[in-house]
Amino acid sequence: MQKVRSPLARKTPGLGTLDSKECSGVLKAMADPTRIAILLLLVDGEKSVSEMVEKLGLSQPSVSHHLEILKRAGLVFKERKGKHIFSRIHPSVLSKTSKGMETIEFGCCSISLRSGGTRSGGS
Repeated sequence: MQKVRSPLARKTPGLGTLDSKECSGVLKAMADPTRIAILLLLVDGEKSVSEMVEKLGLSQPSVSHHLEILKRAGLVFKERKGKHIFSRIHPSVLSKTSKGMETIEFGCCSISLRSGGTRSGGS
């Protein structure tokens, strides 16, 4: 597996923090229900686009579009394995809390995600 460095990796705690403009750009990338659903799927591990299409009930172009936005924000990276491309949350920004939740660490703030896929409705 090749090492892919997230743009956020240089900004992890102890190494510096994101400024407000950089932080708002990352949060803006997440400010979409589909992208949050994708991150919830990826918390459980890497997935192919076809797996995400099936689980989310969206078209392949739509899932790919949202993945690209998450990739540009440094939250997700893609890796080719044979004929398939798999995506996962970038390991340099993902950590597990003491309560077993996965946390995406931005340097300016963090967001905890529960594993177990997507949820419908609000709570």
